[in-house]
Amino acid sequence: AKRFNLSVDELKMLNEMTADGIKLGQVLKVK
Repeated sequence: AKRFNLSVDELKMLNEMTADGIKLGQVLKVK
């Protein structure tokens, strides 16, 4: 599990990317 030893900034960035990805996926589904 050591490779998941991310910093808080990295976790925030990853979380934002995931949220953006979900939004993109929803937009693509609608079109």
